[in-house]
Amino acid sequence: MSAGVGSRMEVVMQEFSFSTRIFFGEGALERLRRVEERRVLIVTDRFMVQIGAIERVVSYLTRCEVTVFDGVVPDPPIEVVAAGVKAFEECQAETVIAVGGGSTIDAAKAIRAIAKKVLQIETDKMECFAVPTTSGTGSEVTDYAVITDSARGVKYPLDSQALRPPVAILDPYLTASAPASVTADAGMDVLTHALEAYVSTNANDFSDAMCEKAISLVFRFLPLAYKDGGDLLARTKMQNASWTCPMWWAENTLWQQESIRGSQKLWTFRLPMSGLECPI
Repeated sequence: MSAGVGSRMEVVMQEFSFSTRIFFGEGALERLRRVEERRVLIVTDRFMVQIGAIERVVSYLTRCEVTVFDGVVPDPPIEVVAAGVKAFEECQAETVIAVGGGSTIDAAKAIRAIAKKVLQIETDKMECFAVPTTSGTGSEVTDYAVITDSARGVKYPLDSQALRPPVAILDPYLTASAPASVTADAGMDVLTHALEAYVSTNANDFSDAMCEKAISLVFRFLPLAYKDGGDLLARTKMQNASWTCPMWWAENTLWQQESIRGSQKLWTFRLPMSGLECPI
């Protein structure tokens, strides 16, 4: 029932907190120049190496000892995470930088978490950067990661505030190389996250404001980024839209769609963790 003037409404206490520092816009990679005299482990995939994205990232780490682990694949399996932990141990990493899409950032989160448990290292206190190369999952600001057990055909969602990257670097230059099909799929992921959070029964004024903004950005700038991958303004706006809604998953427990994504039946079709399966 609507509350009239002078009537009393029940007010339930809610909380909004956000711990990830975000550096965004053209030149955001400059933030990495502050990382000095550290043993750095870059977690990525071979495609990022091939197109020169990792070389560009490394160029900002001139005073660091850098190791590149490029074994990440879509829907990273347990074996990839184990290999990443081994690389972490061998290089005695002091800083972790994830460069790639949602799968890469998820893998880096899992590597840090397992390294803490297996190697008895306080990875929570280490520098960690999430550098997304797509605008879709928003994994750079969430407490979640999804790891695959290929043998059983099951995806395992990990949920811990310790998984949230302390720093996210959103440089549109790194998304400019994404093919049109990937741009479209990732953009639909952004839109789905925004709509989910907006209709959640736990939605509030803060989440509504950010979701409305994200939706407007997607409708305006996704077509532009799709038509011209080099449009850095459109790429920047899609990056901004990408992170504004996943941050509300913890508060709104928006796991309906994510649970469907992790189901064994959907895994059977090998659909990537992107907007490709949203219409399904």
